[in-house]
Amino acid sequence: MTMQLGAGALAFAGELEACGDVAGVAALFEAAAATVGMSASACGMVSGPKALSAEPFHFINWPADWLLLYQERGFLRIDAAPRWAMVSGAPVAWSELMPTLPRNDPGRIVHAEVAKWGFREGYVTPVRSREGHLGLVSVAGPRRALAPAEKLYLQAVSSATLHRAQALTPDRQTSDNDAFTLRERESIALLSQGFTDREIAKVLGISALTVHSHVYNARAKVGARSRAHLVAIAGGAALPKT
Repeated sequence: MTMQLGAGALAFAGELEACGDVAGVAALFEAAAATVGMSASACGMVSGPKALSAEPFHFINWPADWLLLYQERGFLRIDAAPRWAMVSGAPVAWSELMPTLPRNDPGRIVHAEVAKWGFREGYVTPVRSREGHLGLVSVAGPRRALAPAEKLYLQAVSSATLHRAQALTPDRQTSDNDAFTLRERESIALLSQGFTDREIAKVLGISALTVHSHVYNARAKVGARSRAHLVAIAGGAALPKT
């Protein structure tokens, strides 16, 4: 199996390079993920200009009703796998992460709900773009735990996919008229999701002291009394509209 997956990853890289649009990249990745039993996928940015745009995803093919439920119930704030991958910078499988969570961790709620949709296993791969921004590529499917070779395969095709998708949709800087700088907007967006300064620093690839400065400066710009007040004031100006 290892040799077959290795050959598949090499072939995938060649086909990916020939793709001229993100739709083609998405189709190739979905087919690649399907070879290891993963039927849903998503690729998008967590930091950088695209992450704060109206569409932070390069592509996403999860069921529409699940995405609606995910948004309505605020699962973004408690979904354990993407949060863990974002902060640690390492890929993770659901089957690896869930046993490590405390029994009362809210991330278990998301895991229980998604299982009702037939998704038993998932894998999230964090990928740094060439500009240094963080992206995530995630897959999920009805099968059980992935084998080590399958995880390595998903890491390889996920990294190649994000880099190609990002190359086809280069970052666009935010407007000069925005009240906040890019880093301030990123910090506020992550702050609104419950991340600490240390966690935000790991996601953005900067120091916790620098994050603290970004938040302090943002508060000063709008006269926010607290961090919670800053998030309330910033609202849609700092958060991506998904």
